[in-house]
Amino acid sequence: MKKFKKAKFSNDSWLDEHREFYPFFMRLKDELSHIDSISDQITYLKQSRKELVLEFSEKNKDFYESPLNLYFEARLDCLKDLLHFQNMLVKNSSNMVWSGQKSDFIELVLSLKLSDVIGLKDGCQITRKNLFRQFESFLGMEPINDLASRIHKLKSRSNTTPFLDELKENCDHFLNDEE
Repeated sequence: MKKFKKAKFSNDSWLDEHREFYPFFMRLKDELSHIDSISDQITYLKQSRKELVLEFSEKNKDFYESPLNLYFEARLDCLKDLLHFQNMLVKNSSNMVWSGQKSDFIELVLSLKLSDVIGLKDGCQITRKNLFRQFESFLGMEPINDLASRIHKLKSRSNTTPFLDELKENCDHFLNDEE
């Protein structure tokens, strides 16, 4: 069996970059573990990379030429592939689409969350954001990025639940044979 010699790099600056990046990497890893949505993880990584680019430029270094950029490229590519695969699974598992207004969708999903009638299989509570992402995915919707803002707007309407009121009316009419 032939023994291979260890490659020796002429410039070991990547080791210094790795040492400098390691605490940031560990923070990144921890933060990503708390983000449920793949698209939110992608957004977080892109923003973090922008911050690192600025830090590197302050030190007169080009982040995109550093080995650290490989971490971001690899992680982002994997997450994009995973998101694509997830979307394909959802498209194959559901042929339903949401055709109503986003505000109607928000009323419906928010009421389900507040009713505590949907949880995770392991018995844990589902976060509001995760519940919305699950329903958006299931119904072939793009993620609602300004969800908190839209919920705040719903609170300030004079009639806060017109869609839910209409659903209740429709159900009452049906159950009372008033079709």
